[in-house]
Amino acid sequence: MNDSSHKAPAAPHAPDEGPENRDFIRDIIRRDLAAGTYGGKVVTRFPPEPNGTLHIGHAKSIILNFGVAEEFGGRCHLRFDDTNPTTEDVEYVELIKEAICWLGYDWQEHLYFASDYFEQLYQFAEKLILMGDAYVDSLNEEDIREYRGTITEPGRKSPYRERSVAENLDLFRRMRAGEFADGAHVLRARIDMASPNMIMRDPILYRIRHAHHYRKGEAWCIYPLYDFAHPLSDGIEGVTHSICTLEFENNRAVYDWLVDRLIDPPQPRQYEFARLNLDYTVMSKRKLLKLVKEGYVSDWDDPRMPTLMGMRRRGITPDAIKAFARRIGVAKVNSRVEIDLFEHVVRDDLNYRSPRVMAVLRPLKVVISNYPQGQEEWIEAPHWPRDIPKQGSRNLPFAGEVYIEQDDFAEDPPKGFKRLAPGREVRLRHAYVIRCDEVIKDATGTIVELHCSYDPATRDAKPVGRKVHGTIHWVSARHAVPAEVRLYDRLFTVPNPDVAAEGQSFTDFLNPESLVVLPDARVEPSVLDDPEDMRYQFERQGYFIRDVVDSRPRALVFNRIITLRDTWAKKRASAPLPRPRARQAPAAEPERVAGTLSAERQKQRQAHPALAAAYEHLRQGYKLNEQDADVLTGDEATYDFFAAALAVHPAPQSVANWITNVLLGEWKDRPLSEVPFSAAHFGQLLALVDDNVISTNIGKQVLAEMLRTGQDAESIIAAHGWRQIDDPAALLPIIEAIIDQNAAKVAAYRSGKTGLLGFFMGQVMRQTQGKANPQLVQQLLQDKLAG
Repeated sequence: MNDSSHKAPAAPHAPDEGPENRDFIRDIIRRDLAAGTYGGKVVTRFPPEPNGTLHIGHAKSIILNFGVAEEFGGRCHLRFDDTNPTTEDVEYVELIKEAICWLGYDWQEHLYFASDYFEQLYQFAEKLILMGDAYVDSLNEEDIREYRGTITEPGRKSPYRERSVAENLDLFRRMRAGEFADGAHVLRARIDMASPNMIMRDPILYRIRHAHHYRKGEAWCIYPLYDFAHPLSDGIEGVTHSICTLEFENNRAVYDWLVDRLIDPPQPRQYEFARLNLDYTVMSKRKLLKLVKEGYVSDWDDPRMPTLMGMRRRGITPDAIKAFARRIGVAKVNSRVEIDLFEHVVRDDLNYRSPRVMAVLRPLKVVISNYPQGQEEWIEAPHWPRDIPKQGSRNLPFAGEVYIEQDDFAEDPPKGFKRLAPGREVRLRHAYVIRCDEVIKDATGTIVELHCSYDPATRDAKPVGRKVHGTIHWVSARHAVPAEVRLYDRLFTVPNPDVAAEGQSFTDFLNPESLVVLPDARVEPSVLDDPEDMRYQFERQGYFIRDVVDSRPRALVFNRIITLRDTWAKKRASAPLPRPRARQAPAAEPERVAGTLSAERQKQRQAHPALAAAYEHLRQGYKLNEQDADVLTGDEATYDFFAAALAVHPAPQSVANWITNVLLGEWKDRPLSEVPFSAAHFGQLLALVDDNVISTNIGKQVLAEMLRTGQDAESIIAAHGWRQIDDPAALLPIIEAIIDQNAAKVAAYRSGKTGLLGFFMGQVMRQTQGKANPQLVQQLLQDKLAG
């Protein structure tokens, strides 16, 4: 991105004294301004390392540092702390700059690099040697660690600690000249090997690293460590308030030690605030890199990632991220933030910026038999509901064939079903009342079409003397735009995936349903005239945006930004979604489990000793978590269903997960005694999933069809051709064609960008409509891409 393209910042204004702008950081700045500590100046900085992309945790720091500078009429520097040549790349520099601009912040002419200070930093190091405050140590890395001591034992002085100033200066200059191999010597501060703060036990300031630097080439072979470069770079730039996260609290002692010796007054001071720990995410660069490199996600901009690139592609706005930062505030103590709060802020932001349109994600054709053949009409429909004070409308085409959602029709509707069924009437939103007269099925018994009649008098009026069972959305079959819709969800199944039991990895908690691809969706044609970055509310579905990477004219791809409401409300009290059985992860963190059992279900168990005994059996015998056991023994019908399914498929954790997380969610908490199939058929479905006959995604589609039709899983799978493809001979031609069509990405993969494996896997799964065995696909792709 060209720096000159930045917008000019708004003029500085007096700080708002409201509660949102009162925190300990701003109070410190007000105190320093009142005391004249820095002559009325406020200079902050945001100092990323260019070795990865920014995530929402960084956004909190960006918003704080740039925000306080603007509020107090100061400036914020963007400085890249590029002191590690082996991990840094100019690509990350550009991505970081782009992300900060996207958030709406401008460093103006204050773009800096620590690497531009290498000569000054070197001179500072020589000055410390001359002052007797630094020495060259020749212990190896392991010995330095051993000599440092422990929290309860003081460290020991290095045998090289008492070298003369002349010897230290000579060795340090020879280190710079490249005479020594990596690890032969380091430069250390001479502070206090008995300090209770272990960081003050003669910290390392410089190390030898013969490596190419992305900006300085081969000019340097010694590099300063962060604890040395960071405070002195602040001093060089005239930073007043160095604001960082709490993991650097102990480092503040080194910061002050260095600036007090080497920077003229008034020296900068460091202040720490609580970092952002957000539920259902990981923030570690190492873990995010693992997700990309090992193909768990497609790339850094995968919409499931907490990176700013990912959030931007998903459709989350900078305004929402800033509003979230204001809501959580600036604290001194680390804590976890519930993702519900973040999602609430995102929904609130989208509600007022997203026009309403209609899209059908799983289409079912409706033929309106009595609509005049060849006729069409255009219906003006508002973009906004009445409670949003905005104007605007679009024209909807209406003709004799429309698509509705498959879930909006039930041939044998359960109690409380308020949508279309044989002989029932519903209103098509903004249009007419229709009645289902005939259900058309194919040879396998699958519903493929409905024949309905419409009442022409009901476009702007209610039918007289008749009951309409509800209003559903639709699109015109002739005019609708085909689209692929990607339903994104939380990447992990537990709030804190960083907490793993022995033998487990954070990847064991990945949500297998974090991406569901619907390739045959239909969207109303008005979207074709809109800007690419327009966000929509697909009525009754959620908030969506066009994917900027994969969308093409007339081949649209939409990403779901977020659901209309919290679909995880029921899941939070349950175990994670089904995951590979080789490693069973704990259902949730212990502190989140306590006190979450249902009072009503506990009353049921008190009244029915058999249910109480069943609860204990599920907990002790099957080792189910207490939420699953609570749900499954809350009434006799649910427990009987579980037991009958278990008799067919003896996998207690799998059966429990599917009942509590999937079936009850689909069935909307109605009694399981009313589902239109037997528990034995449900157990058969789970066996097919766990035996990898079908994927989990296909399993969910089969379950939805079972709930709609009452058919057994085998019949549905056969009718749709959903059986998993696990024959290499069938997959190899597809894989080879995809590789041939993406030569540039193949070259990038082979040059080291192995995270592109996720892209290739996505292409194969899309070509096979999700039926390919993903483990086999990954193996075949790795073999082919290896060349």
